[in-house]
Amino acid sequence: MIPEPKSLFAADSAIWRRPPFEHQRHMAEFHWSRPCSMDNSDVGTGKTAGMIAWMQAAFDQKLIKRCLVIAPMTILANWSNELAHNSSLTSIVVVGPKAKRIQLLQKAANVYLINYEGLRVVFPELLAMGFEAIVCDEFHHAKSHAGSYKSPTQAFLVRELGKHATYRRGMTGTIITNDIEDVWSLAQFIDPRIFRMNHWGFKNTY
Repeated sequence: MIPEPKSLFAADSAIWRRPPFEHQRHMAEFHWSRPCSMDNSDVGTGKTAGMIAWMQAAFDQKLIKRCLVIAPMTILANWSNELAHNSSLTSIVVVGPKAKRIQLLQKAANVYLINYEGLRVVFPELLAMGFEAIVCDEFHHAKSHAGSYKSPTQAFLVRELGKHATYRRGMTGTIITNDIEDVWSLAQFIDPRIFRMNHWGFKNTY
């Protein structure tokens, strides 16, 4: 039986390696309560801790076997450190030339960390791995509505990977960076049912 979120993420639960803030517990509970979710808390509020708690619980309950975290190159090392200090999950940072990235993807781990630009380098390999969960940090990097298999953008590749993942998570404190159109691509990854329309329908409506 899957535990209730309030007991699973209680402040004294062993799932927390460090005492959480109240809002971090609430976000972990929020992620647990639905397969797809987005944390739009302000910058600097510690969104990573709540997400890692959800990831640990999902692995512990055998809901997922492998998770892909997509983030800017500058914070991949921080993700690796946070996972090491705040969970029992193993992780691999997938960086370097294509051959090296493919080699790293062949190694066993719970969590694979890759930068947005690296998606196009090993996209077929990532697709073949069948990640049950995908977490996008600094999610506004995938805001573009453009892209196709002929001209793939990183936002398009994120959305394509998301079609095959049961659990899809986004994290950003700046959901709208320039224009309200930014929201469509992010929502399309999280759950296409949010707007139930393509980009042009969204543009004409909003």
